[in-house]
Amino acid sequence: MMLIRTSSNTSLMANIITVEHPFEEGDLLEEYPDFQEQIYVDNYPFEQMPTRQFRHQDLMTDQGHSTYLTILAKDNDMMVGRAIIVQNNDGNADRVFIRIDVPKQYRHRGYGRQLAAAAKQQCIQRQITIYETAARSHTKNRQSFTRTREMLEQVKIKQTNVEKKSRLYQDQLDIAMIRQWNRKTKEKLPEIEILAYTKQQYRERILEDDQFAAKAVAYYNEVTKLVPQGDSSRKIKDDTVEQVRQQLQQQAKNNWDNYVIFALIDDNIIGSTLVYFPQGKLIQVNTGLTAVRKQWWGRSIASYLKTEMILNLCEKGFDHLDTENAENNAAILHINQKLGFEEIYQWYFFEGMVADLPDAIR
Repeated sequence: MMLIRTSSNTSLMANIITVEHPFEEGDLLEEYPDFQEQIYVDNYPFEQMPTRQFRHQDLMTDQGHSTYLTILAKDNDMMVGRAIIVQNNDGNADRVFIRIDVPKQYRHRGYGRQLAAAAKQQCIQRQITIYETAARSHTKNRQSFTRTREMLEQVKIKQTNVEKKSRLYQDQLDIAMIRQWNRKTKEKLPEIEILAYTKQQYRERILEDDQFAAKAVAYYNEVTKLVPQGDSSRKIKDDTVEQVRQQLQQQAKNNWDNYVIFALIDDNIIGSTLVYFPQGKLIQVNTGLTAVRKQWWGRSIASYLKTEMILNLCEKGFDHLDTENAENNAAILHINQKLGFEEIYQWYFFEGMVADLPDAIR
């Protein structure tokens, strides 16, 4: 379902169009992917842009686990900026994540502030009081990051966390070392069992096997609370089996694939790791949550899971693997460094009050 509102206030510098996902067929759906390319080139120099066909399909797909709202600024029929508002279905109904992007040729004209004001209006209408956002430390223009920090400070925002973005290329892997590491870790844990699932296989197991579903949901409810949250006020709430089943059925419709590997001892899940990637494209692979139950920390479970996943990916073929980890998560950062991951930039996360966002262009 798509809802478009275009501002007619002549005091504004650009027309504002608000689109609720998924997009519908039409001129906007054809224009927006071209604008996405500008955003990637200017703001995400280290990222490999998904194909136009993938992005087109993604815009038309209900993501299931999150609600997306895109706000576009158009001046003389040209797209000059966007704000994306994301609300995760995780029980934090009072907050959203907001990202604002303006191509470099349109910066310093007030479009970013106008988009922030439009995002504020949308949040107030939806009774959202808290927003989160993020900025990268490394872009093509270092001054851009400095200006972003300065702008965020003006709206009374606080920094909550820092994550290191690291990358591992397959052609730079020390595969012999990884195999040896995997084998030695396995020798220390002869009782460990590994279960690997594709997206479809995991969904079917959760839907059909009540006992496994209960174990998996209880495991994730436990380990999610162990993920470093920094100073964020976000609440970590437990999911029910029914909620997880609904989420998996919704996610079946999107254009992303994943692999998940579980480590079990005596039929109990003690750890897991996940990767996800554009459907059918094992080129740029992203690491999701790697976690181990606290009572099993210090037993090399995470190392075993990470090496097992990399060996699994090597069999299927991939170009590079990305991961993001909190800067204070020393254990996983040490594992990644030993595997050969190299830091490419840092993410700085922030949290602020919607009421402090600008109301209009000054």
